[in-house]
Amino acid sequence: MSFLNSKKLPHEEPVYENREVWQCKSCTCWAQKEYVLEDVPTCPLCHEPMEPITKLIRLS
Repeated sequence: MSFLNSKKLPHEEPVYENREVWQCKSCTCWAQKEYVLEDVPTCPLCHEPMEPITKLIRLS
């Protein structure tokens, strides 16, 4: 029954963008700056301070 699903969808390249994020100094946790309400946030997982960095994020 593979003939029923023979249409191929057009391939779209993923879109990436550099975004400002907060990244934990101890673990792999990170959050986008737009969603953080504190001036200097702490990690929700390990409670260590986070630092601002630029990260390449896939948008689509």
